[in-house]
Amino acid sequence: MKKLYYLSVVAVCATIVGCTNSLDGFVRSESIDVVDPSVFERYSPKGEVVSITLANGAKVCMDTADSVYFAGDMVLAPELIEALSISTTKGAVIGDYEMYWPNKTIPYYVSSDFTTSERNVIRQALNEIELVADLSFVQQTTYGVGVIRFVHSTDGVNYSPVGKQGNRANTIELVSNCAKGSILHEVMHSLGYFHEHCRTDRDQYVTIYEDNIQENFFYAFEKYIDEYAQGGYDLGTLDFNSIMMYGSTAFRKKGCTGYSMTKKDGSTFYGQRSGLSDGDKAALYYIYGPKPVITTTETYYEDNSDDQSRDERSVYSNVLSFVDDNNNPVTLLYPRVIWTILKHDIMFQNGDTGSTSDVITKLVLPAGTSSYILPNTEYIYQDDMGVPRYRYRSYYTTRYY
Repeated sequence: MKKLYYLSVVAVCATIVGCTNSLDGFVRSESIDVVDPSVFERYSPKGEVVSITLANGAKVCMDTADSVYFAGDMVLAPELIEALSISTTKGAVIGDYEMYWPNKTIPYYVSSDFTTSERNVIRQALNEIELVADLSFVQQTTYGVGVIRFVHSTDGVNYSPVGKQGNRANTIELVSNCAKGSILHEVMHSLGYFHEHCRTDRDQYVTIYEDNIQENFFYAFEKYIDEYAQGGYDLGTLDFNSIMMYGSTAFRKKGCTGYSMTKKDGSTFYGQRSGLSDGDKAALYYIYGPKPVITTTETYYEDNSDDQSRDERSVYSNVLSFVDDNNNPVTLLYPRVIWTILKHDIMFQNGDTGSTSDVITKLVLPAGTSSYILPNTEYIYQDDMGVPRYRYRSYYTTRYY
């Protein structure tokens, strides 16, 4: 499965009818003849579409009507585009955890023009995610920053932002009577997931037939950029059953009897929108799995051998483990990523300036992990004749989702 952040895009506006490299000699699945649901997964521009090349060589699409940056059905945050526009991109982009949803609770709002039946299907999709991830979707009566906002599409297509947006609501547009699987697909985008066929290693698994793809949808098959900051990355192997996967007929030219992509052996596949695959569940668990807790044990030392000074030192052992919603210990069912933050605080009393610094470490813990030992931290205190002279403290916190 895919994680944040970015999809490289080339914007071309002409649609060409016709087809080359026909694959009629291959056995096709019966389901391939069904209209692929991914054709309804795209941002619908309101104005002229232009292609912008960023400093790192990547290209993005921009809708000039309202300066929306997009890639397929994924809307890209302006903050991300701004960061990628700086030539020293790696140092400019904040770690990928900044665009995940914190605190385990995600507020959402459903526009009043959705029917009761449509609202129920949205809730069913959110329930399916909650069964896997340690997340709670809580409905709101209003929306704003930090809220997933469901609205009806005015263009007959679905789309979503990628990851939590920094200063606006995550607006997801859905067609009327949208199927649960398509809602799941768009919500997964808002949680921070890319398309499966856009993995950086996808060419090991599929063959792309550009001659069979409508030129204005080439962007839907571009691989995302893997090498910057703590950006997008691959998990496991490509999952053909993922709800984030397009099918073999996605965006092929009208009248074309070939395919836009096949497996390496030439066989075809369908972009299912029935429910989360095992790979989707593992990807959700990776970011939004059980809550981590840090347990500390103190060993205390004191040196008061003279009347002129006092020295105290405490050393703390730190164990990272995981708990469920009832704070019961759990063992990881799938791999889990955690960002630990080691904080250093130094305070002087002799006029020198103290300092505070953070060291962020990304831990990827394998399935089966119940606890993980972190390096020791400590507290040091010194004074002269009862006047504080020096204090140092180090301790851990975590960023988890």
